[in-house]
Amino acid sequence: MLKQFNASEAAGVCGLALLFFVSGSQAADLFKWELTSASCDSGNCGTGVYTPEKTFRDSYGGPKVTVSGWANTGTGDLFERGNVARWNGLGVKHAGESSGSPQHSTDNTGTGADAGYDVVLFESLGNKVSLDSIKLGWTESDADITVLAYTGSGDPTDSGDADYLGNTAYTTAGLAAHSWQHVGDYADVDDRSGKTVDISADTVSTYSSYWLVGAFIDLFTPHLSKDSVGRWFGVGNDKFKVYAAAGTIDKPSGGGNAVPEPSSLLLLTLGLPLIGRRAPSFLSSRSA
Repeated sequence: MLKQFNASEAAGVCGLALLFFVSGSQAADLFKWELTSASCDSGNCGTGVYTPEKTFRDSYGGPKVTVSGWANTGTGDLFERGNVARWNGLGVKHAGESSGSPQHSTDNTGTGADAGYDVVLFESLGNKVSLDSIKLGWTESDADITVLAYTGSGDPTDSGDADYLGNTAYTTAGLAAHSWQHVGDYADVDDRSGKTVDISADTVSTYSSYWLVGAFIDLFTPHLSKDSVGRWFGVGNDKFKVYAAAGTIDKPSGGGNAVPEPSSLLLLTLGLPLIGRRAPSFLSSRSA
């Protein structure tokens, strides 16, 4: 015998169904790249093994990411490609740099051949993404970071492309000329909860297939300045390994992969809270 629902019960059932729909829709728009051996897709991800690049799977089944290491060690501060290795996070060894500690990390320390500003290039192998948060693994003494997003239409990893990173100077003029947008500088990430920094306020409208996360460089924020809560930025003492990045995936407009969202009016009618369109980051319970 079929059960008949009254209006209140029907609204509750519909509400649960819609809540499941929205949650599933929202989860499908998230990504989390953990740079671990368990999520390694290609490239030798053994502990301490240097390779030009490594590819990792998304924890939620979304786009994979290829990571590579670079530093401004070329003539005129041009980026040069180095190698990356995995420990508790990813470190960069640029050309001529020692593989010992702390130069094996992503750093801005050292003199002579060890000197340089290391960056990790994240290349999304699928839809464009927006970084919401960055998590560090190993750190030593300090970990101030700089984040940039590529806003051009080229491929910075292609040596034949006009925006090839190897032809880009790590200067304000050089970055602007090759379509790199400064997202922000973030001090003392090593002292933050979970060694994680939430950058979503600076990336809410920025989607890109290419992101740079590197040791702090004082091109946009002065050396020995403070952020809004009193954290110091310092050059020459930042040493860390990038463990993970998380955020949201760009949904194609009008394409077959776009998932329609239930109307706000219907959610309110059913007594359900409106769920924000911005996905949660590492700092939320979603990624605990």
